[in-house]
Amino acid sequence: MGVAKRLMEEYESREFGEVPNKFVCEQCVGDEGLKQFIHTHSNHYSCSYCRRKSKTKISVPLEDFIDHIQQSLRAEYTTPEDSG
Repeated sequence: MGVAKRLMEEYESREFGEVPNKFVCEQCVGDEGLKQFIHTHSNHYSCSYCRRKSKTKISVPLEDFIDHIQQSLRAEYTTPEDSG
């Protein structure tokens, strides 16, 4: 299987498409739970949105951030088919 095919299958399985190679910091987020996620999992030194830079790690990849939101929503809510 080709690389493009594997990438397409990955996008379909996670239910969101390609995410730009960007990073988001906790100052760009309003929700306290999301801020905590970024604080706990930060692994990059600058934010792609507010352009803040630091000598310490302050941001997470946007792809990880979106994945965390998606997992949180799945844990809290169910699809109509699964609601019984």
